[in-house]
Amino acid sequence: MTTKKGKVISKEGKYFLEVEGKATAISDKTVSDPAALKSMAGKAVEVEYSDGKAVFPVSIEVPTAGPKVRPRIRITCYLPKIDISSLVMTDALRTNLAAHMVKEGIITKPLAEKINVQKIQ
Repeated sequence: MTTKKGKVISKEGKYFLEVEGKATAISDKTVSDPAALKSMAGKAVEVEYSDGKAVFPVSIEVPTAGPKVRPRIRITCYLPKIDISSLVMTDALRTNLAAHMVKEGIITKPLAEKINVQKIQ
């Protein structure tokens, strides 16, 4: 994991994580402790990032002097933007996705069958 310094910013009831001049929206509904996120607003924080091809924030904490026992919140539902053109979709996944989109009224059943090349139940 990589750690960087940043700041939690609150604007009009929304929260942003600012690191190296770039702000990323953070919902209080996607963190392990929304009250801790609110208490971090305006403060300098340390942000722990994932390692690997997709790098995204995993946790935010306020640094304190002394032992490393400090308030930390985990970002529980953060999904980074990905390049979907690099994804490989299996036939089963394609069928399930098409069926879900039909159910939600996003696409029509004939279009789903044309895209999927399989009959949708």
